[in-house]
Amino acid sequence: MSGDRKEAGAGDVMLSNEAFHDLFEDATRLAAGSHSGVYATRPFVTLTYAQSLDACIARERGKPLLLSGKDSMLITHKIRACHEAILVGVGTVIADNPSLTTRLVQGASPRPIVLDSTLRTPLTSKILNRPPKEAPILVCSRDRLDNSVELKHRA
Repeated sequence: MSGDRKEAGAGDVMLSNEAFHDLFEDATRLAAGSHSGVYATRPFVTLTYAQSLDACIARERGKPLLLSGKDSMLITHKIRACHEAILVGVGTVIADNPSLTTRLVQGASPRPIVLDSTLRTPLTSKILNRPPKEAPILVCSRDRLDNSVELKHRA
């Protein structure tokens, strides 16, 4: 977001924590209503990410960088609790080894879906240590699927 107030209204919006929480609560109510009626045939999708002021999402390759504060992490976990699945790339799994759970709030954790065309997801990844009904879905190319017996049993 730009720090130049003259650009306010040109797409950038700055919200206080209270206003953001109110907006989140409104979105949650809308999401709950979207699972019935005319919206029942369409997926409910939310895109979230964090980035530093220099537009980076990592300090250096393979070293995770915490960009979110306590309030932001709580909101992220609330958003996760409203969804059935969470989509990440294998790069995130390798670099950050995320749990992708709702451990900070009450509610079911979303099922991870990992875009991993060459099956590089480490067998030690936290997302592979979940109950079978919460096991991740790995999206890969067909030729890789036949070659990975261990990942087939874990995901």
